[in-house]
Amino acid sequence: MEPLSKNRNISFLFIFFFICAIYGFYRSYFGLFPTFDSRISTLTHLHGISITIWMSVLIIQPLLIRFRQHKLHRLIGKFSYAYVSFLGLIMILTIRQGYLKGVGKVPQVDLLAFQFVPISAFVCFVWSYTMAIRHRTQRTIHKSYMIVHALGLLWAAFGRLDYRWLGVQAFEQSIAVSYLPSAFLLLLIFLYEWKQQKKKNRVYLIALGVFLAAPYFYYFETKGIVWQTIARVIFGVISF
Repeated sequence: MEPLSKNRNISFLFIFFFICAIYGFYRSYFGLFPTFDSRISTLTHLHGISITIWMSVLIIQPLLIRFRQHKLHRLIGKFSYAYVSFLGLIMILTIRQGYLKGVGKVPQVDLLAFQFVPISAFVCFVWSYTMAIRHRTQRTIHKSYMIVHALGLLWAAFGRLDYRWLGVQAFEQSIAVSYLPSAFLLLLIFLYEWKQQKKKNRVYLIALGVFLAAPYFYYFETKGIVWQTIARVIFGVISF
């Protein structure tokens, strides 16, 4: 079997991630096309389209390397600095939109606790992309962080799946469990590459720690004073 580090295999992996994203958002977004209801705002459309474009870029970039289109690969990479900044802004506005929709309808403690979910996804998005760009000249590390980046994007998609077949009933449990499919996929990728290359990928180990710490913190800590204080500061700033 070819190692996962081959550019063709990376693209296949990203295609699989893209399919997972469409499946996760099918009932709440893609399946509503073209008759979206009034709950789907213009910002939600912009967020969905911009993420779809970005995931398409993640698929294309390894193929450009495979077919020796290095200049185009680097050009798109440089363009991504601006695009990811724009996408980050859209994410912040989407987080703000979700928070404001809950104000007055959900107890403030519960509302602020839930905001850990989109904020943690945003932090993972920024961290993994930044690290990938920082190590853009180190091929293996760069690819590893981009895989982590794509798996972080799937947190939201997996959060929309039904986990009652696992015996998960409570809302908090369902949200916590929704982090785990990405962690499981990352573990499989780590074990596969370890077997193929006979060495441990430290990027994946770090990311696994992050992927497992996030649901733990959400389930046990987000109603505590530390997160509640942080969330109040964050939403005091962005809820203008």
